[in-house]
Amino acid sequence: MSRGEYAPTARLFRRAISVAEGCADSSPLFLAALWNDFGVLSKYAGRFERSEKQYRRAGALIRRGDPRSAEFRATLCHNLAGLEHARGRYSRALFRARCGLRLRKSLRPIDPLAIAADEAALAAILVDLGRLREAKALLRRVLRAYRRRFGEYHCETASALANLGALYARAGRFQAAEPALRRSLRALENVLARNHPRLANVMNNLAVVRARRGKLEESEALYRRVLRLLSRQKGPSYPSIGLVRANRKKLQLAYQDAW
Repeated sequence: MSRGEYAPTARLFRRAISVAEGCADSSPLFLAALWNDFGVLSKYAGRFERSEKQYRRAGALIRRGDPRSAEFRATLCHNLAGLEHARGRYSRALFRARCGLRLRKSLRPIDPLAIAADEAALAAILVDLGRLREAKALLRRVLRAYRRRFGEYHCETASALANLGALYARAGRFQAAEPALRRSLRALENVLARNHPRLANVMNNLAVVRARRGKLEESEALYRRVLRLLSRQKGPSYPSIGLVRANRKKLQLAYQDAW
């Protein structure tokens, strides 16, 4: 999964779940964790309906009266919020994210990094809802926590930087957006590899920003790279090739004379 090999990972998850379901010693919480992680994989692969079913399968295995399950329920809220965000259902995503964050803050002892992850997800949703001031305050706090704990070259730091870049782009501050997106991309390339599908989102946003700043050739090169990454995936992917092509076409029409 960390190498972006989603199809063989899905086969391994199915085998693991089959073995676990046939084992008398497997606890419901362990099975729920497997289904939850399978849901994360399906979301990355762009299989949103499958991801939702897997998350709900995980949730159905959790007993609400069990105090050990509270942290898992908070994580499941976080993941369902991310799924709704990826689908573009921002109001639903916001509701899920806030529920998960409230639950996480009620746990003892408090896990600051888990709360930072919840706040980072919430900030990304707020960016797409246009609530930029609130999102910016959250992202600054999250970045401080991640840099202190992980440093610059880590997936979580890179994700928060990507969201900050998206925030600046949404505000029309393309000059500020570019360095944040570049640092995010550099970190992800360092941690994951240059051909990992999780780079596609950041590169897509960077392509938009470069075009807005008049760097059309570099924007086009980035779009080509994104499409190569996504075309390597069998079946759906996130972001979808159709979405990236639509963004590319929109920019080409906007800057038709220059192209």
